[in-house]
Order: sequence, then C-alpha cells, then structure tokens
Amino acid sequence: MITLIPVGQRRQHVIEGLTPSTTYVIRIRTCINSSSVNSTDDQRNETINCNVGSASSGTTPIAPPSGQAAPKLKALNSRSVKITWNAPESPNGIITGYRVLRRLEVEPGYAPGFEELVFVSETPNDRFYIDSSSQLRPYTKYQYQVTTRTLEICKSAK
Repeated sequence: MITLIPVGQRRQHVIEGLTPSTTYVIRIRTCINSSSVNSTDDQRNETINCNVGSASSGTTPIAPPSGQAAPKLKALNSRSVKITWNAPESPNGIITGYRVLRRLEVEPGYAPGFEELVFVSETPNDRFYIDSSSQLRPYTKYQYQVTTRTLEICKSAK
C-alpha cells in the first residue's frame, strides 16, 4: 500500500510503501471548491474545478533481495553434497547469479570456521551445485551459504 505523509508545508509529501528498483509516474491533481448562492431561491450551487499537472517520473533505488530461504542440502555419498536453493521471494532488482560458500560447522561457543567460495553462477537459472571437493571429509558437518547477486547488491541465506 502506498501512503502519503504530509511534511512541513502543505505542498510537500513523502510517499511510502514503494517497491525498490521500480519506476513510478506521478501527476498532481489540484482542485478548488467554489460555491455561489442563487438569490431567487436561496439555493447554494457548489462546483469543483480541478486541473491535472504534467507527469513526472522517478525510479526508486535498488535494494538487497529479501525473502531468501536457506539452501537445501542432501548428502549424495561420504564425499559429495548437493546444494539446491530457490530465488528470493523479492529479488528487488535483476538477479545476475549466485555464489555458494562452505565452512566447517563448529560447536556452539567456538569461533566460526573459515568460509570458502566453492561455486559462482553467472546466470539466475543455476540454482543447484554438487560439492564433491577433495576437501570434504566423511562424518563431518558443513554449513553452506548462498548469496544472491543483483547488479551491485548481494543478500545471503544460510
């Protein structure tokens, strides 16, 4: 929902609820109520005169994607993991690709492990990766993070 909020003078408003990376066209409509009294029957006549100004457009800035769900992991064997993910609910721009990072899962209270970039996608259609790196060890837990890339902004899901 778009909301107009008066600011300072009556001729200024803030428009809220807009979508990132979207072009909007705005036109201002001004109206004047005018009334006159008919002297013969004391009846009041009201008219509203309105004018619409020229259109002006503007584009809201891009924003990070939102609504990115965590990736799904499936162990294929003792040294391979399939990572799949969905596009974010609100990309807030044009998705250009994804990055997948991996790190060793550590016990609570310990510093997180080193993150390693394991996959870079250059297309929004690539939404899975099979990690069969020689660095994967059997019976070891790993965490994966998928980062969605939109033009200049990234958003992560763990």
